[in-house]
Amino acid sequence: MRSAVLLLSDALLRVASAEPMDAIENDELLEQVATLREDLDRLEVQLRRRVKSMNERSAHGRDGYSSATAFLKYRCRMTGGSAQRLVTEANSLADMALTAKLAAGGRLSLDQARLLIRAKQQHPEQFEQDESTLTDVVQQARFVSDARAMIAHWSQAVSDHVGRDAAFERRALFVSKTFDGMVRLDGWLDAKAGEIVMDALDSAMPPRAAEDVRSPAQRRADALVDLVSGRSRSRVPEIVVHVADERMSGTVAETQGGSVLDDAWLERLACDCTVHRVVFGPGSKPIDVGRRHRLVTGAQRRALVARDRHCRFRGCDRPARWTDAHHVVPWMKGGRTDMDNLVLLCRFHHTLVHEGGWSLTGVADHLVLRRPDGSIMAEDKSPP
Repeated sequence: MRSAVLLLSDALLRVASAEPMDAIENDELLEQVATLREDLDRLEVQLRRRVKSMNERSAHGRDGYSSATAFLKYRCRMTGGSAQRLVTEANSLADMALTAKLAAGGRLSLDQARLLIRAKQQHPEQFEQDESTLTDVVQQARFVSDARAMIAHWSQAVSDHVGRDAAFERRALFVSKTFDGMVRLDGWLDAKAGEIVMDALDSAMPPRAAEDVRSPAQRRADALVDLVSGRSRSRVPEIVVHVADERMSGTVAETQGGSVLDDAWLERLACDCTVHRVVFGPGSKPIDVGRRHRLVTGAQRRALVARDRHCRFRGCDRPARWTDAHHVVPWMKGGRTDMDNLVLLCRFHHTLVHEGGWSLTGVADHLVLRRPDGSIMAEDKSPP
């Protein structure tokens, strides 16, 4: 006899599958996508509860499987890596009562829960003390990427030098040929090296032309070939470091890409990179520079990235390197080029605001976003 869980799952799938897509209004479609995603995440928690129980009982041994991972690979048609991660997450989540409760209730997504699982794996004893605080931090973050940066700050605060050295020792680059003659690259770099490589790739990728039909991944691959073949212009890597005050040591610091840095890393960066500093003042606001120019200066751009981190259009987290500096009040209408009148918008949303009928009004720390019909979509009272 099938359990009530499986019978209910079958019934829900039949109902969802029978509903024709063209009969669903846009608002309802958006709501369904969000609700289904939340429900799937909640089901993922229940899956992990059962994987944990299966593993504890060695239930997989009844049919001759050597491990829970082996069972998942065959019966659930999972890759070895995915199966192993599922087992690991199931074991970790079982010891994270608050995280598991919030995820089961739909208050944490699976990706948010995974951030907390990794935090527990890195610092198990400290996580046990800080779980309540960390779950609050992750829930309040607008994007998972923001939560990841916050967890990284926590991790640095509880790490010792042995932990940082261990992270550096994990660096690796794998290069292999596939059966069809392609070459596959895969690997890990420490935060310093990673920022240098990403900066170099960005510098080798000129602004995208209208006729350029390459995907971002293809452009990145071409940029790498240009760099190693010498076809790309070379320059000293530039790293932007965000610090809490004017000191470059003894204070919290991170790169604009979100990598948390300690003093040792900062010292190494200063040896072979051009390091730009963005200083935060009272209220965690970056310094205000250059109010008289139409074009945003380099210092202003760094300050904007430090404040906004990504596109400020509601619901968009495209990274700062894909954004333009947008005047909330247009320059041609008297808008000034100062921090209160500037926000980062990705190319898509920048075009939407200028040409698509959408509007942003207010000041940078209190924006009002309106649809083309004039209705308010959202008010944003603080930078991301």
